[in-house]
Amino acid sequence: MIALLLVLIPIIMALALLVFKGNTQLRVMYSYALLHHLLVLAVYLGWLSDTGSPYLGLHISKLGTSFLLGYTGLQLVSILSLSKREATIPTLLGILLLSSCTVLTITAAWPPLFIAAFIAALFVPYLCSYLQERDWRGTSVLLLLGILTSLLVLVGSYGAFENGSYTLNFWLVAAGVIRLGLVPFHLWVRRIVLRFPLQWSILFFLSYPSVALFMPLHYEMAAGSLSPILMHLAWISALYGAALACIQRDLRSSLYYLLVSLFGSIGLGFAVSSSPTALSGVLLFWMSAGLSFAGFGLVIELLESRFGEISAYSQHGLMARIPKLGTLFLLFGLASVGFPGMCVFIGEEVMLSGIYEHSGWAVIPILLALSLNGITVLRWFFSIFYGPCTIHAGEIEMLGRERFAFLVLLAIIIGTGIYPEPLFELGNVISLVKF
Repeated sequence: MIALLLVLIPIIMALALLVFKGNTQLRVMYSYALLHHLLVLAVYLGWLSDTGSPYLGLHISKLGTSFLLGYTGLQLVSILSLSKREATIPTLLGILLLSSCTVLTITAAWPPLFIAAFIAALFVPYLCSYLQERDWRGTSVLLLLGILTSLLVLVGSYGAFENGSYTLNFWLVAAGVIRLGLVPFHLWVRRIVLRFPLQWSILFFLSYPSVALFMPLHYEMAAGSLSPILMHLAWISALYGAALACIQRDLRSSLYYLLVSLFGSIGLGFAVSSSPTALSGVLLFWMSAGLSFAGFGLVIELLESRFGEISAYSQHGLMARIPKLGTLFLLFGLASVGFPGMCVFIGEEVMLSGIYEHSGWAVIPILLALSLNGITVLRWFFSIFYGPCTIHAGEIEMLGRERFAFLVLLAIIIGTGIYPEPLFELGNVISLVKF
């Protein structure tokens, strides 16, 4: 019943948002995020036991509890970091609906419910975009994308799930490629990154791998001949995103291409998820990358709110004026690209080992993409924070809730990088599921 409660709480809060106004909405969101996280923490610590929901087939496994603990923690940090300007109804509704769909994905062991959660999540970006812009023509691309992907999932799911296993057929691969934003189906991702607060955008994009990755955890996978196709699309996306991130003029566009590169790396790990090592690595990589990119996106959001759009074609010399943000930018940026001593590095190494076991050559484009991503982070760091000072506005200290969010994220990222035993224990749990 705990799993059912975790699915229903965001929906109830979404209805509550329609009643409350102003600052009360933010207080409701703070209360929701804290309650959601504390419930999962209680299950994780054994204070609450989930007996399952026999009518809907919902149940939180040990692995699902570990994942949800990280997801709800990231959700709490993202909500705490939202400013009043960013906390619009579309953004808050998007966080709540996305949370409900994600929990349903993790806890659903019944294939129709699993597929329904996936399809519901497809229409969250369209709904939020329409509520924010009130322009059905501009948002119709997201609607058509949701309809197309839903049809592919429905067609691909027919006969794919049998006896606790599923066959990764062409239709399911096509739906996954579109939704994950792999090249050449990545352009819709740009609209979400540019139009919404980065905290929500990163939560949205990093929730999809929970569907892709928990499918082989719920059901044994028969990849067949389609795994090589997904592999090629994934490494091309990783390299393509990394190359274009290096040459972008504005910071948010550069982050968009870094996300495309990240999706490519995740897609490549999923393509070889028949390997226990690769599956363990890609899930660890995704969870740790989510924390790092959330921190990186939050720093970028703060910079843009204080200084507006920042160009890479000139140096701005902001380190002397905002050294704390400069330090955080460097730390979260390096963590996002897998710098040693941080948690992303652990998942990255395990994932690359699994990929190498399956296909040694596929490691080369991923390593090159990671190198280019590191160059991009350093390029932006030196452009924004070094050289002569050219910006004379926005010297605002971080708010208490922003400092709290940064400190929590840094403690987790650096702590698990220095002492990775919890990550290895989680990886061992993953490798024992369905193998």
